[in-house]
Amino acid sequence: MSWWRHFESEVPNLAALGVTQVWLPPPNKAMRKEGQGYDAYDLWDLGEFYQKGTIATRWGTKEELVRAVAAARAHGIDVLIDAILNHKLGADRPEKFTAVAVDPNNRLKEIAPESEMEGWTAFDFLGRGDKTTGGAGFRFDAIKHMDRRFLLQFIKQVRETSGRPDLFSVAEYWSGNVELIKPYIRAFEGLVTFFDVPLHYNLHDASKAGSRYDLRKILDRTVLKYRPGDAVTFVDNHE
Repeated sequence: MSWWRHFESEVPNLAALGVTQVWLPPPNKAMRKEGQGYDAYDLWDLGEFYQKGTIATRWGTKEELVRAVAAARAHGIDVLIDAILNHKLGADRPEKFTAVAVDPNNRLKEIAPESEMEGWTAFDFLGRGDKTTGGAGFRFDAIKHMDRRFLLQFIKQVRETSGRPDLFSVAEYWSGNVELIKPYIRAFEGLVTFFDVPLHYNLHDASKAGSRYDLRKILDRTVLKYRPGDAVTFVDNHE
């Protein structure tokens, strides 16, 4: 049984538990058959085309994914698709593209203007799936490595073309320093929520300190305290 089919079989149990939203792993074709999708090869191949030695992804075929998402929706569960827009692996050949050189010790610091570079990012585009899989939103990985203007336009475009003006999105900016996250929160104009990583670290510190931790400070310097409506709280995840 594929992972997508297993998820579909668990949907009734999840609904009975009161689950209303699930976050699925990246459904795109990876650079190898065992890849989990974070090693993204073709973002448009959801398990439909024969590439990298397989039709199905690690999780299953596109048909199984669509059926599983439909089952989730039928049970009142929204599905978030993990969108890995900034990972490029397993290319077929090099190509030229415009990029910006950054400080190797601080990849957020640009050290030169845009210029043409060559890298292993080209792949043979065999086609794409339907415009919609039935997903209800996105989880964006590592947004600090992506152009905020592009991502904001992407979200607005998807909301418009999907006919879902309230399409949910949550972004991962992995830092315990809320001051680094604040500019991104403001830039996305309330269209994207953010995992509250600073709160995650506060919870971790509390678990280590035990009775010595002052719980009155648990929300200090967190996304939840800065902008509650833009915060998605969590205890731990794969990061």
